[in-house]
Amino acid sequence: MVSCVYNVDTKADSEKDRGGLLQQEGRKSAKRKANCMKALSEAEWNIMESLWEECPKVGSRIVADMAGRVGWSRSTTLTMLKRMTEKGLIACEDNGRMRVYVPLIERETAVKKETDNFLKRVYHGSASMLVNSFIKRQRLSAEELSQLRQILDKAEEERNG
Repeated sequence: MVSCVYNVDTKADSEKDRGGLLQQEGRKSAKRKANCMKALSEAEWNIMESLWEECPKVGSRIVADMAGRVGWSRSTTLTMLKRMTEKGLIACEDNGRMRVYVPLIERETAVKKETDNFLKRVYHGSASMLVNSFIKRQRLSAEELSQLRQILDKAEEERNG
């Protein structure tokens, strides 16, 4: 998957976008919003996944993608795009003929936030409770157990320096 965050490099470029919206958002503002962002809704995840897979992406491609993925109508997708732009999750550049959208939050940032929220909400922040619950409910293969051991060994090495 491709991960991109829009960056306006010149003042001339910024004047072309919707009243300077993309310039105003900028990378620092996008990072600040990512740090204090709420968890994405399932609907927002659908749009973001589409943009993380290919960006920038024109609105008509997103509409087609959402129709195929989740059966949304054109108006539902356009409403979501408008709301997500207002929330600062995505940016929109209107070049007169079509609108182009880009994510302002990287996938890794959203995944980390979602994982942290899930861990706090369901397991009171305890990673060991999560792993214990998972192992009790899943029959893990020898390969998966080996991978888990490697992950834990690496974490211990990093902690001990």
